[in-house]
Amino acid sequence: MWTSANDCGYNFQKGETYLVYSETDEETGRIETSICTRTKRLTDAGPDLAYLYYRENGGDASTRLEGFVTDDASQDLPHFVDAIRSPVTDAVIELKSGDGSRYARTGLDGRFVFDGMAEGKYSLTAFGGDYPTEVMPLAVPTQFSADKNSCALEILIVPKLNRKRTPAN
Repeated sequence: MWTSANDCGYNFQKGETYLVYSETDEETGRIETSICTRTKRLTDAGPDLAYLYYRENGGDASTRLEGFVTDDASQDLPHFVDAIRSPVTDAVIELKSGDGSRYARTGLDGRFVFDGMAEGKYSLTAFGGDYPTEVMPLAVPTQFSADKNSCALEILIVPKLNRKRTPAN
């Protein structure tokens, strides 16, 4: 792999195996990668390998939704996973469709993932960490559409509340 920007190159180590995300430079025809892609050691690529499995074998249920919950209203879509400012940890996320609901919990980085989704319309709702004992929606549901064989990204922005939060590492 080649990168045109020395400071953004990916530092590959001899003897390691990698999952490489790259693109072809239209002018030179070179395949390029950088630290701005999701390239990582194979041993650190578990979630990406799960998505690739569903994409290859999931049939109609081959879509992934990856998302983050933050209470920073100025958050934009990140290029880096660690670019989520003020992540909300331990929130329960409900993914709802005409087929029912599925749930996930945010980690220390505010991240949640749903794999094996079918194409269609969905809503996402973030609840406080005591859900279902205490049903406290943190914000109104977010509506989105998922395409077949895609990897969607959603950022849920919730109001700042007096609750326990753990900063991301």
